Amino acid sequence: MGLIRKLMIETRNRLDRKEERSAEIAKLFFSHLPEDVKKVFIFAGVDSEVQTLGIIEELIKKGIRVYCPKVCVRDIHFFEVSSLSDLQPGYHRIPEPAVEEEGRDLEEIAAEKAVDPTDTPDCLMVMPGVVFDETGGRMGYGAGMYDRYLAKHPCRKVGLAYEIQVRESPLYLKPTDIRVDALITEKCYRSWDHQS
Repeated sequence: MGLIRKLMIETRNRLDRKEERSAEIAKLFFSHLPEDVKKVFIFAGVDSEVQTLGIIEELIKKGIRVYCPKVCVRDIHFFEVSSLSDLQPGYHRIPEPAVEEEGRDLEEIAAEKAVDPTDTPDCLMVMPGVVFDETGGRMGYGAGMYDRYLAKHPCRKVGLAYEIQVRESPLYLKPTDIRVDALITEKCYRSWDHQS
């Protein structure tokens, strides 16, 4: 799995027109955004990932509450952001909510201010990934942060990726690996019913 991940990141790094492709993904995201969604938990794309800052800005403009992840040790916590200025470079230079307070531990701040999604129609988790397959299988960066988080906080999940990140053959997944319910690339919107 490590080799697949490494090769895909290298391929994604070489991909051209990432800004244009990200704009197409954003268009499809908003055209498929369910009307009942009022809270979106979303990553801030970095390096060669799908760029999501425009999506975050548009969600805020639409009055949808937005929460971005912050890494604490080996786990993530989500904090509300009301503008892009609430984000600053954090773990691996990823834009994260600026929630630090002098003299306070991040776990303590998270216990007080972090927000968790609920398994209700008004919540949507928007996830990054390195590789996806045609059944909603997802391979992340290897730390398992989203898998552990979503095992405790199940909710609707959509992945954002470039089409080159989607494999026709199924990924070998562990029982703890969380599948996405939908995947949006610059080419199309895919969705699955994992309940059946």
